[in-house]
Order: sequence, then structure tokens, then C-alpha cells
Amino acid sequence: MRYRYKSCILLIFLCVSACSFNRVNKELFTNQIHNLKNEIVTINCSYFNLLEKLKSRIHTLEIIFNRFRTIDALTEVVGKRIYLEIQNLHKQLKKIDHSIDLLRKDLIGLKSDIKLDQKLISTRIGKDLLIQHGNTFLKKQKFNRAIKTFEIYLNMFTDNKEYFVIALFGNAMANFELAKIQNNNNKRVKLYIESILFFQKLLVKFPNFINADKAIYAIAQALEFLQYKKDSVIFYKQIVSKYCNSKYVINSKNNVIYLYDNYL
Repeated sequence: MRYRYKSCILLIFLCVSACSFNRVNKELFTNQIHNLKNEIVTINCSYFNLLEKLKSRIHTLEIIFNRFRTIDALTEVVGKRIYLEIQNLHKQLKKIDHSIDLLRKDLIGLKSDIKLDQKLISTRIGKDLLIQHGNTFLKKQKFNRAIKTFEIYLNMFTDNKEYFVIALFGNAMANFELAKIQNNNNKRVKLYIESILFFQKLLVKFPNFINADKAIYAIAQALEFLQYKKDSVIFYKQIVSKYCNSKYVINSKNNVIYLYDNYL
């Protein structure tokens, strides 16, 4: 129903005398272009989907503009000016797209000495990319890259609670999982300690964190490996008492029994 209404309005514009509405038509496009320019300037503080919406709106504006030119609803001078303005909008969005692609490539090939675009990385789009790539690296078991990506975020930003939690948890999990497959015992100990510190920081700052049971279970496992058996039992018991519906409850109970029978 809403689209039919919009179509009717457009038809009214197209069917009215071109001469009498030339000034109105000029203002219509000028206002739309002005609004789009302002939104493009602030797009770096917004989400990816806004970029796609702006592309769609500019495309729609271009279609309407071409229809207006077909029926001579705009003078040649005004029409040419608006055409150039619309093309300029396309160029600005392409420039943003290009910057985002470069940042993606930098993150995919992340190295310790990499020089990221600080201006773009500090925008909402840059922050989104850091979190997305960090999670992707973690999922693909590229733990060193995940750690570096999350560390970049944690060192630069603390303003977004949701992302800060994700980065803390991601960094902790990456250290923990890397420790499990590490052959060098000294490095393994260091990674487990790092994971414990990040998990504890997360649980202190955000005690109601949705994956708190997973974090506590990882701490217990890390402590067990580090030969802090009594401390690991405390964390295993915490899962049993506080998170009775957790998938880690059965393993926690079994680990407590095993540790008591063999070490305590």
C-alpha cells in the first residue's frame, strides 16, 4: 500500500506541466542531494547496512531524475548541474568502499608491523571490521591473528560495551585455545595465564556476561593445567552451583570428583 502511494505521487509529478513545476522540481532534487551529502559525511559513524541503503537511495534518485529529464521537467542547465551532483555522490560512496576494502585486506593479512588506516579504523565501520575479523580468525582457529585483532580493538577503544565484551572474551578464548595446542611448555603456561587474566577482567567488569559459564570453565581448566588443583576445584564448583543449566555442569562435577580422588 505504501509503495502504491509513493508511485501515485511520482506520477503526479511526472504528469504536471514541466514549465510550471521547474522550480519545484529543482528544489526537490537539490534538497535530496543535500541530505544525501550530509549522510555520506557521517556514514563512518554508522553501520554497513547504512552504506547499502545510501547506494539504493542514490540509485532511486537517479532513476527519478532521468524520468524528469525525459519529459523536460527540468531546464538543461539545472538538469546538467543535478546530473553532476548525483555522479559526485556515486564517487564519494566508491571512495568509502575503496577505503573499507583496503582495511579488510590489511586485517586479513594482519602482521605485527602492519600500519592500519587510523582514521578509518576509529570509525564505526572500522570497529565493525575489527570485531568481525577477530571472530572469523577465532572460528577458523587462526588464534594468533585473532589475538592481534582483538588487542588492536582493546588498546584503542572502550566506548562500546557490546564490542568491548566481545573483544575481551575473544582475546581470552584465543589465548586459551592457542595454549591447548602449544607444544612449547613455557609458551603454553604464558598463554594460559594470559587467558585467565582476560577472563577474570571480563567477569569482574561484566558479571552477568552471557557466556560466563564458559569463561569460568576455561579458567578452571587453565588452573588445573597450571597445577593449581584446589583453585580449579573452586571454579568447577562455581559452575555447578551457579549455572545448573550449563552444558559444562556434568564435566565440572566429574572433574571435581577426579581431582579429589587423585590430588586433594
